[in-house]
Amino acid sequence: MHDKELDELFSDKLKRLEMEPDGTVWKGIILELDDVKLKDKFWQVIGMAVIIVSILAGSLYFLLKKNDLNREQPQTNPSTIVDKQDIISLAHKLEKVYRQHHKDKIAYNCCK
Repeated sequence: MHDKELDELFSDKLKRLEMEPDGTVWKGIILELDDVKLKDKFWQVIGMAVIIVSILAGSLYFLLKKNDLNREQPQTNPSTIVDKQDIISLAHKLEKVYRQHHKDKIAYNCCK
């Protein structure tokens, strides 16, 4: 119990010794805190700028790389790609039309 009494005695004496800093000290503290806030804001702006530049550079790099890949591949028109079966089918149709219109001119069996 003696320790508690000693602690209370010291805390009472120390409470009486507390002093509040004067106005110039508070102004200095406020200026330092404002300076820290400005430095933090500066680094936040720099960080955001770095992120934006990185995203733009990455996007530009991949777009240019994609364009290079497109240049390397031969350009084909999808309408010109024809299947072998389509060609055979078209040939048979043309042959039928030709026979219909020119029955008298074709000697079909002589070519075999």
